[in-house]
Amino acid sequence: EPEVYGDPDFKNAFERMPNQCSDKGLALYLSWRGFQENCSQSTIDGIQVAFKLLWDKADGAMFHGDWHHNDTQQQWEGNPVRSAEVDDVVASIRHKVSS
Repeated sequence: EPEVYGDPDFKNAFERMPNQCSDKGLALYLSWRGFQENCSQSTIDGIQVAFKLLWDKADGAMFHGDWHHNDTQQQWEGNPVRSAEVDDVVASIRHKVSS
């Protein structure tokens, strides 16, 4: 989904209310911190926890659980921290750190 980076909502990916770009934005940020800046695993974990708490508290229970598109409601639900995109990046960083 490379077109997400050109999405006008990408600039709001880290707002209190996550949007369809939030998981990609967080994955990109974690990649940069983990691979470019060589941050420790504990720093990466801390960033994840901070965003998870931010989005868990947004709009009742709408942003709890796995990140997914609700086709019936035509909206994104769950927490972007719990997306496949973020999970893959964090796993790659863990692998790099443990190597």
